Amino acid sequence: MKTIFSKTDTLAIKGIAILLLLNHHNFLSADRFDNYNVSFFPFSEQSVVSFSVAGKICVSIFAFLSAYGLTLSLKKYGGETTLRAGQYRDYLAPRLIKLMWGFWFAFVFCAVACAFISPQHFSVYSTSAGKYGIMRGFTNAVIDFFGLAFLFDSPTLNGTWWYMTLAIFIVIIVPLMAACCKKFGTLAAVLITLFVPRLIVLGTDFSVGGQSNVLRYMFVVLLGVLFAQNDILALLKEFSVTKNRVLNKVIKFVVATAILALFYVLRGACDPISGYTYELRDGIIPVFVLYYCYEFIIDIPVIRQVLLFIGKYSMDIFLTHSFIRNYLFADFTYSFKNWLLIDLVLLLDSLAVAIAMHFIKKFTRYDRLLSVVLKKVSNKISKGAVQ
Repeated sequence: MKTIFSKTDTLAIKGIAILLLLNHHNFLSADRFDNYNVSFFPFSEQSVVSFSVAGKICVSIFAFLSAYGLTLSLKKYGGETTLRAGQYRDYLAPRLIKLMWGFWFAFVFCAVACAFISPQHFSVYSTSAGKYGIMRGFTNAVIDFFGLAFLFDSPTLNGTWWYMTLAIFIVIIVPLMAACCKKFGTLAAVLITLFVPRLIVLGTDFSVGGQSNVLRYMFVVLLGVLFAQNDILALLKEFSVTKNRVLNKVIKFVVATAILALFYVLRGACDPISGYTYELRDGIIPVFVLYYCYEFIIDIPVIRQVLLFIGKYSMDIFLTHSFIRNYLFADFTYSFKNWLLIDLVLLLDSLAVAIAMHFIKKFTRYDRLLSVVLKKVSNKISKGAVQ
């Protein structure tokens, strides 16, 4: 049976990315846990912090998976991954609506929670409003509601929501990248992706402190497009060093683990020059980690089911966990002292919130309303195409 990188595999990888994300935000720097007397046994504090910093690759993994799935979705237009001008509108509208539909629910959910638990948190919108007062604060909230706070460098209710700007960018750019790859070839697409971000953001900080810059993720998005067009993940998993299946797996595991260790060391060594190496740090290394998990981890019984369960709620966990960890229940989160237990508690709390959101959506028929909206948008696009 031919190997494929399936939707369930994607969910399992998302589960791993969420675990990296939670650990990254819990222990990214000492100032996040200094006041809580956290134990890092059996490791040193520095080794856990270093691992947590490297967990930033979760952003690239999500970006890659988004680009991969979007590229495959393009094939419904005549079996190709490139779109004609009229098809681009048909592709774009429903995907942006689906993306924002999930975000809007999380936005309202978190806003309501803040209103009851921490109303002072809304001051983030008006703190920088100055003489423009309420109107400027309202404008900041609207920009945040549409996921564009990072683009406009305006205040946001949740710092993690900067990713929405990147998610919107990925939806828009993937068909263009796919068309570029088909028309001009892989090499040309890679060269364009290497140079265009640097030309656009000439003089902009690409250092570690500026590593959330959307354009630095263009390369990993391109990798998602190329891997989907050429089914590279499946090819890597099917690749055999020897006909003996057990020996083949052992050899691949040993070699891949050695490469993984090398990449871990190399990523840390690149920190001082990250502005010049983000294709490696945020592109090649995260994709290799994704492949490693696909090859050796996500097929393990029990572990796969756990990862699939987490992956199912990954979007809502991504959008809400910072409120639990930082804005609303920081003392509770870090009160469990041991670093692994803190990660587990944040995961369980975030899952509980995500599941609650799922039931609220079901009770209010929120997702059914999305189907109605999408149908109306599709009909309108179809009528426009006919005219």
